[in-house]
Amino acid sequence: MDNPHTDRWLGIVPRMTTVLEPRESTALEIYTEHPLQDGDVVLLLDGKRILEINGLADHWQEARDGVLHTLTTNARRRVLLAVTRRGADLHGGDHALWADLRASLEASRIQVLPVQALRC
Repeated sequence: MDNPHTDRWLGIVPRMTTVLEPRESTALEIYTEHPLQDGDVVLLLDGKRILEINGLADHWQEARDGVLHTLTTNARRRVLLAVTRRGADLHGGDHALWADLRASLEASRIQVLPVQALRC
């Protein structure tokens, strides 16, 4: 049965799907051939620069300020966060990392794309 109140949430909840630019897709394809370790993170900045940070997904709180500084000084338009996990199954903490990153960059107007999973 259709819920008559469903439509009211469509304007509030952001869409969690996005179309990647060709450069972004190509960059992520590299990691299918050369996978990283569980918990490693790839940050793709404006589709042009790639940052690989070992273990960031499991040590976000310790590295948070440095990563945010790097992103705000090197990204202008959009950031893609990809987390390497066994079986490409994201953990709850990976989504929390994405939410914190998104909230922290909101004032900078840098778009944080939905978190992606990479298989290790």
